[in-house]
Amino acid sequence: HEAVPRTRLFAQLDALRQSHAVVWVASPPGAGKTTLAASYLAARPSHSIWCQIDQGDADPASFFFFLSEAVRDTGPALPWLAPELSGNVTRFAHLFFRDFYARLPPGTVVVFDNIHEFDWSGSGELMEIAFSEVPEGVTVFALSRDAAPARLARLELNGRLATLGWSDLRL
Repeated sequence: HEAVPRTRLFAQLDALRQSHAVVWVASPPGAGKTTLAASYLAARPSHSIWCQIDQGDADPASFFFFLSEAVRDTGPALPWLAPELSGNVTRFAHLFFRDFYARLPPGTVVVFDNIHEFDWSGSGELMEIAFSEVPEGVTVFALSRDAAPARLARLELNGRLATLGWSDLRL
């Protein structure tokens, strides 16, 4: 909707993408997180996948299903969380995300919009694994009303996760 290009923020995102697998964009509702990501992707033509997070993504099987749908045209179907695999969701998640990211061309941006809606207390390990498996050449944008949860501190300390906060987004 004719968003004003935020060239200063675009340059910051470019720099963060060079050295971090995950860019966590945190600011209050209506601050322009989604608009920033959408206008950045429009200005930087590259492959992208946009995942709108809601409370339904708390179910691991649904979460994996919708992600696999996003890449269904890239080769054989991704494995699904069959009942016999549900006892070891952690192992399945590592394998799933390795395969998921391997299907993406270099330069791809995966956007998890409204990630504050994700069930961090019940399924946070899934998103932690999703972030830890991001390969070089792929970037995840996590758009949230809240700061990154404490469970992601290790990723931040290891330099895999950077934050773009409200003070950065203000005009």
